Amino acid sequence: MDTTIVIKVSQKDKLGPLLEFLKSIDYISSIEYFDELLDFKRNLDEVNRVAESTDLPKMTLDEVNEEIKAYRSGK
Repeated sequence: MDTTIVIKVSQKDKLGPLLEFLKSIDYISSIEYFDELLDFKRNLDEVNRVAESTDLPKMTLDEVNEEIKAYRSGK
């Protein structure tokens, strides 16, 4: 099962080298960059809004992950 972490960087000039380092690690599957916490909150609110209109609130986390994997493999 994948795990997600959020890292807040206080010195934006250090962000580039950190992102390059994280991209070089083979077990990191994706990196999402949000310029501000508000971007992250807005995207999270959008995901929650869409989820409320589906069966997602009734699904387990494992079921949600399986749906995501199926969607990604179908692209």
